[in-house]
Amino acid sequence: LTFFYHFSGFISTICMLIYTILVFGVFWTIGGVLTLPGIAALILGIGMAVDSNVITFSRIKDELYKGKSVETACKLGTKESLSSIIDANITTLLVAIIMFIFGESSIKGYATMSIITVFVTMFTMVFLTRYLLNLFVKTKFDNRPNLFIGVSKNDIPDLNKGETIKVEPFKKVNFISKTKFFATFSIIVIVVGAVLVGVKGFNLGVDFKSGSDIALVTSEKVNKTEIEKDLKELNLTSTEITIADEQTDILISNVLNDTELKTVKNYFKTKYNASVDIGVISNVVKQDLIKNAIYSVLLSLIGIIIYVSIRFKFSYAIGGIVALLHDVLMMFAVFAITRLEVNTMFIAAVLAIIGYSINDTIVCFDRIRENLKQYDKKLTKEKLKEIVNKSLQETFTRTIVTALTTIFCIIGLMLFGPKDIFAFDTAMLVGSIAGTYSSIFIAINIFLFFESKNLNKTPKAKKVYKDDVEEKLVKGVNC
Repeated sequence: LTFFYHFSGFISTICMLIYTILVFGVFWTIGGVLTLPGIAALILGIGMAVDSNVITFSRIKDELYKGKSVETACKLGTKESLSSIIDANITTLLVAIIMFIFGESSIKGYATMSIITVFVTMFTMVFLTRYLLNLFVKTKFDNRPNLFIGVSKNDIPDLNKGETIKVEPFKKVNFISKTKFFATFSIIVIVVGAVLVGVKGFNLGVDFKSGSDIALVTSEKVNKTEIEKDLKELNLTSTEITIADEQTDILISNVLNDTELKTVKNYFKTKYNASVDIGVISNVVKQDLIKNAIYSVLLSLIGIIIYVSIRFKFSYAIGGIVALLHDVLMMFAVFAITRLEVNTMFIAAVLAIIGYSINDTIVCFDRIRENLKQYDKKLTKEKLKEIVNKSLQETFTRTIVTALTTIFCIIGLMLFGPKDIFAFDTAMLVGSIAGTYSSIFIAINIFLFFESKNLNKTPKAKKVYKDDVEEKLVKGVNC
């Protein structure tokens, strides 16, 4: 951020440090236990918190490119970015609350951290960052836009001399025309995934099928063949055996009772000097988990449809939901192709991406709505496309910076985080990439399709009631 936005980016970095301290402080105050999913939510929350500042900084730069002074641009930029930030955070909060209500254990931990990060984001990245920017901009930066936010003086038009806007990023890019490429790519991936699901099904974790999960932690060398012999001796049937470093995960189809649990624990503890942890999922628990997972996803989508329809228009909501369904299907397709395990943490990733992706889409929608309001003439289909494409050009820099920030956080988790949440990290990475391009190339085109149809509709004639008829004035008669 400091590289892109100079002093403003430095202020944002300081606020990010305060943000992290506050999140930990709130989590500690409520007595929360920091789990691996919670850490993942914190890191992803950092990426999404940065987005709040990127939206603001992008707006300030837009105002400078229009010829405003640094102080005026700062005031206008912070004001105009507020609605996008609030809408984006409310949708994220909505999904997190649904995750908390319907989620189980690890998902509840993820949801709790997500809820905290939303509120802390609103305080640090909206109130605190804006206060500091306005505090400093009045002192040393009025004639130093490059130092303040990375805009050269030469790029700011002098309105007194009749100069017009000099810098219009991505002005020559027609985003709407690029839809076919991304849509074709997504269709291929989703179809291949669907075929593999039909042939092989998903690689379901123990969370979604009855059985037991045996985790062995030992410093002794363990090989798959030996484990299979052990299971035969114990009269158990394995569905999957994973050996990584000092931990071995064994999934079995048997639902162990208390006596069998003690037998298995003692066996592996004696033979491998291992620490043994066994999780058992019964058929009833499995059904509840599947039911809650379906409810969580459906309620998240319904909640977003209602919110976006109220804040924008129904045509915006349709575009947003189609993009979200695209992101979810892409995640399922990639997991079907790679045979990664689908478990409750995968569902948490799906719900997190629903919040993240609609966040990105809303920012684009907000700029489109703003630009449409400024156009006071009769809107044609071609003019609608022009305004939409211009809006995408204006928000593309922010979209890329935010996407890269989030993706870097996720890659950091994949490289340096625990292997227990690798599938979760992978799902988040796929969803983040899919969510970024679906916001630009899919949601917007669905919106265009429905909004274009509305242009051709003849407005309904207003009914005139007796009381509403105005009296005709005739000179010499009634006037």
